[in-house]
Amino acid sequence: MPKTNGGPAAPDPVAADRRQPVGDHRPQHIVEAVRDRPGATYGLVVIVAMVAFLGDWLGDRLGVPPSHFSVIRPAMAVALAAVWLFGARIWPGVWLGLLLGNLDLLLPVLRRGGDGHAVGAVLVIAAVGTAQVLLTAVALRRLVGPDLQERAQNVLGFAGIVTIAGLLTPTVGILSLNAAGLLQVGTIAHAWQSWWWGDVVGMIVFTPFLLAWLSPPRHCWQKTEKQEAVVALVLLVALGWVVFYGPWTRKVAVLPYMVLPVLLWIALHLGRRGTTTALLLVTVLATWGTAQGWGAFAQGLPVQTALLVLQGFIGVVSITFLTLTATVGERRAAERAFQENEAMIRRLFEAAPDAFVVADAQGRILRLNSQAETMFGYDRAELLGQPLERLTTDRYREPLDGRSLRSRLEIVARRKDGSEFPVEIMLSPLDTESGRLVIAILRDITERKRAETDLQYERQLLRQLMDHVPDKIYFKDTQSRFVQVNRAMGEYAGGRGPADLLGKTDFDVFSEEHARQAYEDEQEVMRTGQPIISKEEKETWPDGHVTWASTTKLPWRDADGRIIGTFGISREITARKVVEEEVGKLHAELEKRARELEAANKELEAFSYSVSHDLRAPLRALEGFSRLLLTSPVDKLSEDSQRYLRYINENAVHMAHLIEDLLTFSRLGRQGLRIERVNPAVVVRQCLDQLAPEQERRRVDIRIGALPACDADPAMLKQVYMNLLSNALKFTRRRAEAVIEVGALENFENTGQRVYFVRDNGVGFDMRYVDKLFGVFQRLHRPEEYEGTGVGLALVQRIIHRHGGRIWARAEVGNGATFYFTLGTPPQE
Repeated sequence: MPKTNGGPAAPDPVAADRRQPVGDHRPQHIVEAVRDRPGATYGLVVIVAMVAFLGDWLGDRLGVPPSHFSVIRPAMAVALAAVWLFGARIWPGVWLGLLLGNLDLLLPVLRRGGDGHAVGAVLVIAAVGTAQVLLTAVALRRLVGPDLQERAQNVLGFAGIVTIAGLLTPTVGILSLNAAGLLQVGTIAHAWQSWWWGDVVGMIVFTPFLLAWLSPPRHCWQKTEKQEAVVALVLLVALGWVVFYGPWTRKVAVLPYMVLPVLLWIALHLGRRGTTTALLLVTVLATWGTAQGWGAFAQGLPVQTALLVLQGFIGVVSITFLTLTATVGERRAAERAFQENEAMIRRLFEAAPDAFVVADAQGRILRLNSQAETMFGYDRAELLGQPLERLTTDRYREPLDGRSLRSRLEIVARRKDGSEFPVEIMLSPLDTESGRLVIAILRDITERKRAETDLQYERQLLRQLMDHVPDKIYFKDTQSRFVQVNRAMGEYAGGRGPADLLGKTDFDVFSEEHARQAYEDEQEVMRTGQPIISKEEKETWPDGHVTWASTTKLPWRDADGRIIGTFGISREITARKVVEEEVGKLHAELEKRARELEAANKELEAFSYSVSHDLRAPLRALEGFSRLLLTSPVDKLSEDSQRYLRYINENAVHMAHLIEDLLTFSRLGRQGLRIERVNPAVVVRQCLDQLAPEQERRRVDIRIGALPACDADPAMLKQVYMNLLSNALKFTRRRAEAVIEVGALENFENTGQRVYFVRDNGVGFDMRYVDKLFGVFQRLHRPEEYEGTGVGLALVQRIIHRHGGRIWARAEVGNGATFYFTLGTPPQE
């Protein structure tokens, strides 16, 4: 016996097939619980030994002296059932049980002072019996299978194996007993026959009984079945007592067969547990009655012979009804499997997402599933017996009549309410014993048709879009062959249409240089997966003219993201390139003219500076000497001479002012801007302080409004206000009260601009001449009326323009003038 050290025993090949299957969640049976429990081997050995001994002892009680060999030996049946259920690890219990069961042979010899041969014979019998049980279990496992009563052939195989294997122990046992002097030669044949039949009948009757009740049940009896089983077994016991007990049983030879109808009913209705229990009861009752000399088998025969005949009867009846029970079980299992399969098919039939309709050879509907009811709007009873064509429209019945089986058709079906919808129908034949049936599988393809229509519509839109886009659009495979192009591309490449380009490459259409560069670009796009954006491509055609295109190429991927080619868009830019070339030429010419103008301006500025600077010296002399003459004694000059000198002096002074203003205007172009935050109100007050002499002996009302801070050059802004305020004081000189207003307007005339202004109530001017207002040396009033050089407003405009702003004026003759200006973002110097 293998040592377990408190743990589970080593794997047993005999019991390996009895493990609970994976995924089986039924409650664990008691045999399984004991078999799989760690440390249970020792207890099982003891229990098997005791039960085997008890079986041998009970069998011996049926023995007939002087042979002491029983007609039925339960010990071998118990041992075989134990090894079958618990495996070969309990062999010590089998050996011990068989040894104890044979002590009744050994003890009388020992009391008479016998030698050790008897002990050796008993030990050999126990060892051989254990080996027979183990070999029988292995043979049954390999030749019959894990379930000895599952099928009729299993039962017959079990009976055949135990009959053949049962020869071993009786043969060796009889020889051992004879050698030990425990068996006389004259009784060997009878003893061997009794021993062999006892073991065989015991295993045929008791082993199936033990396996049926100790193995997990295949079917649990319901309450009514339990009641029927009790009634049947009670009836069998009563009938057995009538058949096998009492002096009357010797007179009727057919009485034993009266139990067969009851056994037949039990075999048909109560399964293997009921059958094995009934056979055990019949075996016990018949054996006990025959051993007592009662029953039909004891009629005119010695008891030993009667028991041997009874063994044959019991063996045949047991094998017959065990086989019948297995056959019934097979049939019921097949029926259950068929019912389960039919139920599964019915569930699948009903749960199918498509409509299933079964029709006979004439097309009459025999069966349909719930999806068909839902799809067509009929109740099942309304369609049974109706022609299959009732579900289709009239115009589609003809192709349905000429249908070919196992083909798919797209037809228009009609619901109960008359509405039509597209379906796909597949017709499959099914040949049965009652004739050919046709299974129609119908699938509503409304959504698929709608999707196909939408897809076709989108394809048409895409095709129209591609064909009417002036840009060239094309798709190429990994070898840079055209697989799809639009009309513009086909015409551009010199073909009659897109189809002319399919399968070709750029080498078939364009110049070698262009085709080679395009091929390299496309291979790079496919290799890196990165697009080429707006690359300008030049093409020189055979007639010598040149065209330009701006091309974008991207990787073309399939649904799995794998690159399968490229697609590109090319836009004709030849006209743009021509314009760019012309613009380039004009730009070069403009730059040349700008450089010439800049040189001329510099020369002009130098000339004007030089002239104005050189003129100042003689003008000073002219003005100075004329002034000296005017201040000399007047009696030496005539009145006309004095008047002439005054004219000379005044014009010299005017010319000096004019030259000074020209110098200021010239310097302004070269002077840099110092932009900073300026408060215009402070600048205005500084200007008014400097212009205070112009306000003496006059009534002047100067109104300074809100003047928000601004970013400007403080000196230049002061010059702007100085010129505007000086003009306002000058041109209001003839007013009894001069009114001058300085302020700012936010969001001027809803333009969002801030505008600064200087307004006066002076003489104004005619707006027809406003365009001359800001020109150099331009004057709208005569010099004798209002002095000035005509440079001041030009200077103001130049300052405002350098600040990124603009200046304008509004006036009315006799009603004053208003000068507006803005200060934008000064340009970068």
